[in-house]
Amino acid sequence: MTPTDDLFQLIKSLTRTEKRYFKVFASQHVINEQNNYVKLFDAIEKQEEYDEREIKEIFKKETFIHHLPPQKVYLYNLILRSMELYHYDIESDLRSTVNQIKILYNKGLFKHCEKRIVKAKKIAQKYEKFPVLFDLLRWEGHIAYINNHENKTIEEVVEIYDQLKDSLRIYEEIIFYVALVAKIEIARKKMGSLRTDDERKKYEALIKNTFDVSEEKIRSFEAKAFYFHGIYADAFFKKEIKRGVLSLEKAYKLIEEHPYRIEDNPRLYSITIQNLIVFKRNLKQYEEAEALIQKFKNLDFKNKILNEENSSNASHAEIMLCIVTGEFDKGLKVLKEMEKEKFHLEVFQRNREHEINFYYNAAIINFGVGDYVACNKYLNKIIINEDWDLRSDLHCFARIMLLMSNYERNREDLIEYSFKNVYKFLAKRDRIYKLEKVLLEYIRTKLQHANTRKKQLDAFQELKEELIEIGKNTHEKRALSYFHFIPWLDSKIEGKPFPDMVKRKIESER
Repeated sequence: MTPTDDLFQLIKSLTRTEKRYFKVFASQHVINEQNNYVKLFDAIEKQEEYDEREIKEIFKKETFIHHLPPQKVYLYNLILRSMELYHYDIESDLRSTVNQIKILYNKGLFKHCEKRIVKAKKIAQKYEKFPVLFDLLRWEGHIAYINNHENKTIEEVVEIYDQLKDSLRIYEEIIFYVALVAKIEIARKKMGSLRTDDERKKYEALIKNTFDVSEEKIRSFEAKAFYFHGIYADAFFKKEIKRGVLSLEKAYKLIEEHPYRIEDNPRLYSITIQNLIVFKRNLKQYEEAEALIQKFKNLDFKNKILNEENSSNASHAEIMLCIVTGEFDKGLKVLKEMEKEKFHLEVFQRNREHEINFYYNAAIINFGVGDYVACNKYLNKIIINEDWDLRSDLHCFARIMLLMSNYERNREDLIEYSFKNVYKFLAKRDRIYKLEKVLLEYIRTKLQHANTRKKQLDAFQELKEELIEIGKNTHEKRALSYFHFIPWLDSKIEGKPFPDMVKRKIESER
């Protein structure tokens, strides 16, 4: 059995100050064996990739190495205990207060408990820490009961339990909207887009009546934030761009009006900015999208991993903006900078959907600058993974792009292979649409066998007219957004650079 590298991953995720804090913590909380744990920590930290054989060789004269698995587990938990103290936040403080109340309660110091409950309740309510608030209210009820409700009126006791019930209702509301966003996102990841009436009916049944409530009736900050994100996710899936951007702007305004909530949940703020960039780009509001990308890049939180995620996602957003505007050379520079930093790929590999999306956009950038070998490299990273249920739309268009890339390379030997690969995928996927069918047939037959310039131009013109006609269908039109198909055909027909045709299209749409 191959040793897991969980400990290695945890150590590598630590910042310099976190590592320093751990070593101080270890010296205070481990007796006698502290040096062994610090030495093991240092040895693993120096490795580029986890190599247990090397660790055993380094410490072959040490007795603790004979019990390495339990030593690794202990060190892992020791690091987490130190990080709990290092990252002591509002929720940690409240949970600590609940533990203190329990201790004071068991010692019969009920007045001491009440003082802490009053203070902690205010904080828990402000930050909507409902699970902790439940505990505080529960202890408040216990104390009133154990004191035979001394100095308590009926109204005061009823108020305690009314608060508890009200908090449960609000928390239930939060859970409802968090679950709603999850359902929409899972459906979107599986299908990619709604391209048939049957798909739309199934999806509508999934979210039936979920947005009927008025936003003014939602009392909780968190519930309202996820309500707005639910509308965004629904609008994104349905390509209702204006409705989506309006909802995201409300979420963005809500969070910025509560800056203390940004520190408490920075990822919600990051995701809101990231999604808003997507919609601004889709609305062709490129200057606003660029301004948000710069703001995204400048976010700086205490969490190293979150900062790396923000940096990667901001750069990826910049690449996608370059694709839409035809600035492929600029996009390539961003991509090259990302390739220099190892953490970018590590960020995307933590989320398989983001990884697939990144590879697809990296392929388009290289296609745009005419580097078809690099384009194929990225496309093959998608194709070799057979998790087709996750972004099956990108799996499909990655195969179509590979066919187009091999056509650009004049690799007739690979075109037939690529064609069979696409059809094999589509047969298993059981979702072939008119756009895919037309593209495949033209590239394989008419374009591949057009042996004169005139025949090629005729084939390109016919294909363009077919795609324009297909674009009149609402369901099929969405597929045209996966690549600049029409500008690519214009570049072939007019003999002009592909990026210039993309820019011309952008100008014509302004």
